[in-house]
Amino acid sequence: MAGTSCKQYYNPPAITANKNYLVVSGFIDAGEDSSIFTLTRTSNLNSTSPLTTELGAVLTIEGSSGYASQLTELGNGRYGSSGLHLDPTQNYRLRIGTTNGEKYLSNYEPVKSSPPIDSISWQRSDSGVTAYANTHDLSNNTRYYRWDYVETWEYHSLFDSYWHYDTASRAIINNNIEVPHICYRTVNSNNIVIASSAKLTRDIISFAPLIVIPLNSNKLSVRYSLLVRQYALTADEYNYWQALQASTEQTGTLFDLEPSQITGNISCLSNPNEPVIGYVGAGAVAESRIFITNQQVFPWYFNQGCVEMVYGSEPDSIQDAVSQGLLPVDAHYTANTLTGYVYSQNVCVDCTLQGGNTIKPSFW
Repeated sequence: MAGTSCKQYYNPPAITANKNYLVVSGFIDAGEDSSIFTLTRTSNLNSTSPLTTELGAVLTIEGSSGYASQLTELGNGRYGSSGLHLDPTQNYRLRIGTTNGEKYLSNYEPVKSSPPIDSISWQRSDSGVTAYANTHDLSNNTRYYRWDYVETWEYHSLFDSYWHYDTASRAIINNNIEVPHICYRTVNSNNIVIASSAKLTRDIISFAPLIVIPLNSNKLSVRYSLLVRQYALTADEYNYWQALQASTEQTGTLFDLEPSQITGNISCLSNPNEPVIGYVGAGAVAESRIFITNQQVFPWYFNQGCVEMVYGSEPDSIQDAVSQGLLPVDAHYTANTLTGYVYSQNVCVDCTLQGGNTIKPSFW
């Protein structure tokens, strides 16, 4: 008779270990732009808890000539300073003190100024739109590059409505106040984009892919902006981002990493054996912004999956529609008699329910 056995579920240490290591994200901007740092903590791979941010820390940018500037806590683990206008001939580092008494310090790094961005180009394909960075350094001194970006796009809800549900009367009214119809949404990049010309004769980067906008995404349903920031890196900093890129592609997110596999330039002074994730570089950033309109990528059809539904005009029918998350679009008449209202899904009427707001950006 065949033997029987049971299977025991195995949780490897990488999943079950409670690793609460510090993650430092940010850059010392030597120019006129703000220097922003975010402090968070790693979690184990099967954790479902929200990302832990480090609050109440003291961050100070220090220069090799004795310069010191303390950052301001901005909330939610973010710390920042306005334009520092640092001396490019000096080296700089970041000192961190946390509320639990731990002390962290990055290595001194030289100021690396990025050459200008030659252009941000894009191409349309069957899968969507891909944006690329193009740059060069005639002095052949940069060689290592990193980019991040900020996306902003205008989008419209499918239905433009002035109809509202009045909770007091349980009735649909038209008060000439438009339901938010035109919105703008801004999102920061969360992927790692790097390139190197170290193996080339000339310091030229052509068509470094930045982002792919999927076909018929609402990002290009009206008008889209891409603000690209270019950083010049040291060889060690580039190697750090390259290792981090490989790890995040395997695990899916920065905060699931095995920190011992990633060597940055930050150490824990109070506990030298504690890994720290992050690399604090210093430099001046180059920026470039492009706009893409829906007409430029036509045909580009954003389908919100919206449908229209008619419910009766009596209070119970109105309540039934509203309870399903529907919003009124128009009145429905039969033989010149009001018999009900036309509804659609709330995200098809109120554009703010898709994550944006009605405030037009200053650069729009």
